[in-house]
Amino acid sequence: MREELYGKDHATVAASLNNLGCVYSALGDHKIARDYYQRSLTLEETINGKLHPRVADCLCNLGIVNSELDLTETAIQYHKQALEMRKELYNADHFLISESYNNLGLIYKAMGQLERAMNCYESALRIRERVLHEDHPAMAELLNNLGQLYMELGEFQKSEQFHYQALFIRFRSFGTDHCKVGDTKLNLGLVHERCFKLDEAASFFKDALEIYSKSYPTSHQLCQTAKECLQRVSQQLEDLRRLDLRRELSSVSTITDLRRRSRIINAFCGSCWGVGYNSADKLDDRIVLLLSMLTVLYVKYYVGETDKGFLKTIWLFIPYKIGLLLTIKAIIGERIVQDFSEFRVFICMILVYILGYQFQAYF
Repeated sequence: MREELYGKDHATVAASLNNLGCVYSALGDHKIARDYYQRSLTLEETINGKLHPRVADCLCNLGIVNSELDLTETAIQYHKQALEMRKELYNADHFLISESYNNLGLIYKAMGQLERAMNCYESALRIRERVLHEDHPAMAELLNNLGQLYMELGEFQKSEQFHYQALFIRFRSFGTDHCKVGDTKLNLGLVHERCFKLDEAASFFKDALEIYSKSYPTSHQLCQTAKECLQRVSQQLEDLRRLDLRRELSSVSTITDLRRRSRIINAFCGSCWGVGYNSADKLDDRIVLLLSMLTVLYVKYYVGETDKGFLKTIWLFIPYKIGLLLTIKAIIGERIVQDFSEFRVFICMILVYILGYQFQAYF
């Protein structure tokens, strides 16, 4: 209709073409959107010349749509043209200049060029801090982008800090159930997951899913993403609980098995023996042999030595202390259980000690 009313080269026709590009882009038909943006750009340049705010807007839109089509190099060229044009058209602190920096940062991040992305985001942030109120939604958008970038850089504390700032701004600007709040909670969940704070991550993913479910159908990509993240973290938590349980059971089983196989260990733990604990096992023989060797070594290197340092005294006293405690436990055990045969073994150990003491000069 506008073409019929004003002709094909009228400014309102160019505006309509640009608006149609926006609609198709929102619907996900990026190729069709790109065609409308290109037609709008050509018409704007014909009407207004190469240097005009509307031309810069068209370049910006073409950069965004080419980015959606994964044509990153082409997108970068359009955004750079838009940035340079806006620098010529506006003062250095204009909001639209920060928008171009932010758009370039998004593409550089997607390409893995994180340092370039950081430079663009920081340039955009400096401008917005000067021209916008601290609670402006555009501040939250940039803080959110910085949080994602720091997460990619592995600086999770900074990432969490920026995401929380974005969350508080979006709470005040949109309320608790807005999809933008859901975006930030999803990002916070990802940060906490990377930090292995799985309980907190699950809580954020659950909140994000509930928010998205109020705004989108369950088949929407954001709903599916939040659901997959929640399922993934929940599975990790379940696996950890099972692993902890297995470790606990394994530890209890190992201690029980040792005490079952060795009356010496059982005595040292301060317990008495019941049915099935009355036959000696090879484990007890090994323990007795080890303690006997420690006793002999103690007599050889400690008894009679005049130059004893404090640490050496403590270190060499350990086996003697253990042997003494076990002997006392054996005596108690002998009084409780009459067939405690290890009592005779410890009698032999005492004899070994006496012999070692008497013949220490020969060692």
